[in-house]
Amino acid sequence: MIEEFHILSNTANKNVFYVIILTTNHWIQIYPSHLFDQKAIFELNLQTSSRINTTPDGIIFILTKNSFIYSIGQRILRNTSIEFYQINKTQLQIQTSMMFSSICTIN
Repeated sequence: MIEEFHILSNTANKNVFYVIILTTNHWIQIYPSHLFDQKAIFELNLQTSSRINTTPDGIIFILTKNSFIYSIGQRILRNTSIEFYQINKTQLQIQTSMMFSSICTIN
């Protein structure tokens, strides 16, 4: 079952969108918006409750209840298709008992 979802634009083509789904059993799945009937193009099992944030430049940040923050990026392959990959997984030095998060851009 779907717990939460977000829309993310393609870094190479702003007219193409991806849907990021967080399932109730703690999986992140990414689908092209026009191919929901096919297998997810990226999956990650987080093993705990999480919250998703996206940036305008196509990076996904995932904050988990067990104090990890994941970053997922997009890269353009030779055939101009997009591949999603895990950039980082960091253990925070604070407890994340409240699952509220947001991204702020500071100039």
